[in-house]
Amino acid sequence: MSKKIENPSIQAVIYFVATFVISLILWPLLDMLLGSIFTHAEFVYKPTDYIIEPLVFAAAMTAIFYIPQIIKYNKANKTAPKTKKK
Repeated sequence: MSKKIENPSIQAVIYFVATFVISLILWPLLDMLLGSIFTHAEFVYKPTDYIIEPLVFAAAMTAIFYIPQIIKYNKANKTAPKTKKK
């Protein structure tokens, strides 16, 4: 049985890693496919194009989907400050 992760920060890290790994695989494949079909350009692997761009994409998607959830979770679980007794 799988357990549901309640903390959105952990969910965001998992989502970031999964999105980054998937985009590391799909980004060059889609570029090679589009280049061979439409532009007939030769495929040249560049680290800035196929590592940095998927990294930025994964970070942007994670920020878009999880920053509002993290903020809402932190507001809901905020505890009142303790008062000092005399």
